Amino acid sequence: VMRLRPHFDIQSTSDRLLVTAATPGLAKDDIAVEVLEATGDVPPTLVISGRSSSKQTSEEPARVQASYAAFEKRVSLPPHTKPDMVEAKYDNGVLRVSVKRPEEELKAPPR
Repeated sequence: VMRLRPHFDIQSTSDRLLVTAATPGLAKDDIAVEVLEATGDVPPTLVISGRSSSKQTSEEPARVQASYAAFEKRVSLPPHTKPDMVEAKYDNGVLRVSVKRPEEELKAPPR
């Protein structure tokens, strides 16, 4: 399995976290977006993964070459983030994930 290396950009605004990934050549069905809820000392985590596969058939009988490539990116999220606070859109090779900041974080006084 080869490693795909999409370009990720992570931006933080006052009310949300924005993650953009350039994944040219991948279809929407090749990408998964998941939120792992907090467990113990581990904060909620956004997991973006993708997999690409291709087959090439040669003129020789019974000879098929297959190649696979994959990636996984993990981003720690603010405490109290829930899966329903995450919205993902995929268009023309660009994945955009928007994570709303939890109410608890928005109400917290600046440090």
